[in-house]
Amino acid sequence: MPIIIVHVVFNSKTVFEWEGLPVNKDMNIQEFFKDVVVDKLNPELWEKNYVAYFSHTKIGETEKIGLECNAWETVNQCGKYVTFKLLNDSNEIPSMNTINAFELMRSASMLNYLPEFKLPAKNSWEQLRIDLNELIRSNGGGWIGKDNANNIGKKFVTDLAKSIWCVDICSYKTFNERFKIPALFTNFFDRAHPEKYKSSRRSFDSEELQRHYKILMNYIELPWMEKPKFAWLKEPLLLYANNLLKYAEYLISQRVITARNQSSLTPVVDEEKAGYIEILDENTWRKPEVVKEFRILTKTLEELEYWEPVNINQFCPVLRKQRFRFVEKLKVAFPFKVGKYTYHHGNIQNSVYVWRIGINVNEQDMINKHYTIRNNLKQTLQVYHTRAMRKEFLDTVELYIGKVEKARMRYIYSVWLQDSAASINSETQDIDDRVEVMFELGDPDLITDFREINEGRLPKYDVFWEYSSKYLEGIAQESVLAVDDRRHALQKLEIF
Repeated sequence: MPIIIVHVVFNSKTVFEWEGLPVNKDMNIQEFFKDVVVDKLNPELWEKNYVAYFSHTKIGETEKIGLECNAWETVNQCGKYVTFKLLNDSNEIPSMNTINAFELMRSASMLNYLPEFKLPAKNSWEQLRIDLNELIRSNGGGWIGKDNANNIGKKFVTDLAKSIWCVDICSYKTFNERFKIPALFTNFFDRAHPEKYKSSRRSFDSEELQRHYKILMNYIELPWMEKPKFAWLKEPLLLYANNLLKYAEYLISQRVITARNQSSLTPVVDEEKAGYIEILDENTWRKPEVVKEFRILTKTLEELEYWEPVNINQFCPVLRKQRFRFVEKLKVAFPFKVGKYTYHHGNIQNSVYVWRIGINVNEQDMINKHYTIRNNLKQTLQVYHTRAMRKEFLDTVELYIGKVEKARMRYIYSVWLQDSAASINSETQDIDDRVEVMFELGDPDLITDFREINEGRLPKYDVFWEYSSKYLEGIAQESVLAVDDRRHALQKLEIF
């Protein structure tokens, strides 16, 4: 049953405090008072005449309503708070709309306010704050009093916008792939557009993420966040703040792993752990769609000798999901027995080889054949050395043969030790390409680093540097003399 929150006043004194009372939807206001409210009053007040005033809040402007009006419809239009003003014997009808200045100020201080931001927004950052402010308004949130809104509320909106902007400018997609952004905030990302900046994209900083986490958690623990008007915000905000902390912890753990890998004197990925062989049995009965999909690969294997491996990359679809399904179907793809070698190296190199297994081969011969195939395939795999391995090699070479140009040493290292690591940046890549040409042509005098051409200061500016030097020497000499003169003059005055 619906309720109306009732307050009864007589001679400017409260005779019944605010309390929710049940109301029948068919009652008018007079019936509601006589059947429900009167029982809550002292008997001497039962026969008093009365006037009803409805409002949307306990404190604020009220509206006088006729007693014959339907009570529930009045609640829907004018608010659920009703004050019954009991009249004295002279039937004087009071004026409830009269309110003193103090009451007006008190009423204004209890109203719901939102922070004020300058309109229109000058950039995407300012628009983000305005949109977050609109999110709070549309969900019924706000702060009591204009001062609280423009201080506490404005700081909260700004700090929330800063945390969103920080994630957005560093790549919100990367963040969202590991820890999902709450649906409430998804529309506020993809606004920073760091690709339009002149400087390079910022990387995530664990300390910065932890700082944003602490700031948001402080807001979550404040009393106003516990109020019903912020109930829609608290849970998504808590989830978002915790995800910031989790991503910061993930970055710290990755930093430790990276440092350990870089200082390792052995390759990070071991072929014995990353590669494995399995045997796929023949399939006499195959579905027509499977036969069609693997027709070319099957024909290629049939044309080759037994035990000759084929890389399936040239037969696989390009899209990752389709490639995964293709590899999964290999176990039901062939009408003959097949060996399969899989090498997995994260997102750097993933290779799958298959070959036909000989007929009537015994188990020991099969093991020996597979051992040989694996060793041969191992030679074709790319190897990525760590920084510590590279540094140890370069230090050893310089110790015995002296200083060598870094670019040439990088080439020697990559060729001799079969290191497949990429160049650090585009400039280094250009130099490495020229070094490769030099080795291919067999011309050690070929310039590989154009900075070698720089022979120092150009002679055409010698006259300028000569006069500049004389000028500066003169200024310095005059400065010393001036200080010396003042010092001696001061001593002469002291003698007098």
